[in-house]
Amino acid sequence: MLAKKSAKTPQGNAAQSQSKVQRRRFARVPAAQIAVAECGERYYTVNLIDLSSNGARIQASPALDLADMTHLIVPDIGGRLRCEKVWQEGRTFGLRFLEPPYEVVQKMPASMRRLMLPLPLE
Repeated sequence: MLAKKSAKTPQGNAAQSQSKVQRRRFARVPAAQIAVAECGERYYTVNLIDLSSNGARIQASPALDLADMTHLIVPDIGGRLRCEKVWQEGRTFGLRFLEPPYEVVQKMPASMRRLMLPLPLE
């Protein structure tokens, strides 16, 4: 009995490469700073990993209940960004800003604003 070799077809390779295509619409900017997650009347210190004009990635204790998170407060911005938690992997959380991207960008320091351009569509 001969073992079957898995044949690689052009369609199979195309499907694999399409799954690796960047689906992100806005460039991420590394942040590496402390931020505050506002959850109703509770406030938690979190590590801001990176952000874009559409959302942010933070690290916090997985024991924190960020399901009712309403704002991310970033000291360098000097304001609060309305947001919601959209995913969690262990200590890492993904946030989506609820304000239009152009409003988020206007709150950023000029040095970050230049980096937050929309990515080209592929």
